Amino acid sequence: MERIPSYKEIFRIAIPIMVGGISESISAIVDTAFMGSIGTLVMDGMGMANIFLLVIIMIGWSFSRSVQILVSQNFGAANYSNIGAIVQHAIVVLFPVGIALMLLLYLFNGLFLSYIIENQSIYAIASEICSIRALGMPIVMLTLVFSGFFTGLGQTKVLFYSQGLAALTNIILNYILVFGKLGAPSMGYKGSAMATVLSVVVALVVLLVYLGYQSGLIQKYELLIRKKLQFYLIREVMRLAMPMVVLHAFSLGSWVYFFSLIEKMGEKELAISMVLKQIFTAITIPGFCLASTANTIVGQLVGSRKIDLILPSVLKVIKLNYAILLSLALLTFVFRYPIVALFTTDAQVIEQISMPLIALLLAYLVIPASNVIFNSISALGSTRIPLYIETINLFFYLLYMFIFIHVMKLSLFVAWLAEIEYWIFLLVFCCIYFYKMDWKKNIIYLDKES
Repeated sequence: MERIPSYKEIFRIAIPIMVGGISESISAIVDTAFMGSIGTLVMDGMGMANIFLLVIIMIGWSFSRSVQILVSQNFGAANYSNIGAIVQHAIVVLFPVGIALMLLLYLFNGLFLSYIIENQSIYAIASEICSIRALGMPIVMLTLVFSGFFTGLGQTKVLFYSQGLAALTNIILNYILVFGKLGAPSMGYKGSAMATVLSVVVALVVLLVYLGYQSGLIQKYELLIRKKLQFYLIREVMRLAMPMVVLHAFSLGSWVYFFSLIEKMGEKELAISMVLKQIFTAITIPGFCLASTANTIVGQLVGSRKIDLILPSVLKVIKLNYAILLSLALLTFVFRYPIVALFTTDAQVIEQISMPLIALLLAYLVIPASNVIFNSISALGSTRIPLYIETINLFFYLLYMFIFIHVMKLSLFVAWLAEIEYWIFLLVFCCIYFYKMDWKKNIIYLDKES
């Protein structure tokens, strides 16, 4: 990339990821609605399992982001032959990680869940779901490698096909397996977990089929040419990924702590919070997709040595992010009751959700800027800097939760104000890094020839 990207170019990268993410969100909404129709306990159990599983999956996502950073910098430097080696080495690292996570999750999920869930009925449901979902971990890891490859190139259209078809598969199989349609047994929440595993397989198959039909990509980036094992590439993948693994373990671990505190408030408060989590995920999809787009743009600018274009490009993405997320937040508040009704039929949940929802939506005053700037930092080649920023930020986030939720036991509205506290502090620390420190000296160039 040789110049500041136009809005059209930003959208070209971001929109397919957004549409794919929206498809996944719709799938999650349907999952929640199906579980809500079975009962509040089942919805809570599924919600707690998904939060715990998100922590595990983020290990793979961290490696995917390291692939994205390496690929984007090498693409920007026109070092195309090295990209195939990056993908191959990432598979060598991540597939065994997937096997290890599958065994760990299948055998010991109950041990971990027992620390965050007190209600035994919710615990039992969450544990069974995790045991089934564990079977898909190796496939998830491989899917994330190829997602990082395509995102690093800026060729994200295939992610729309992959995520969209996976979401459609998940919805159809949920309906069949949860309720026992078309001659299948009625499996309830176990059927929903199995549908998710099968949809992950579909996502990987779509990516591989697309790659198989794009022979030009395979040849240009030498994806099928067997590369000699190069420990420096494994080291680079690990060096970039491990700080992000720790970062997301801390970050999502704090969210697990948040929901464990909410669970102690009561089943109804947890049910409301599970709906808010789905709303947060749905609204923020465009924001995270634009943050990922900024990561790719910054990586390509670093690779082409156009360092002075980085901040203007990031600011352009932020403006776009504000326009989208603030509009979605406003629409969500205006149509809050029909939106909440998509997730649950519980009249008390629908009635009591307004104030906590307002607390959550206030965070969108800062999320568009915080998320894009924070994700741009890792594309500069040093993922330790985001880890340091996030560690300091999480200290204040956890302190807020401990004081106002655990000690003072204040309302659910105050509990959800933790989100705006988190994103404000993150924005402050990121701005300090970019505007008060010599960040250009910390750039690490990763486009070394293989």
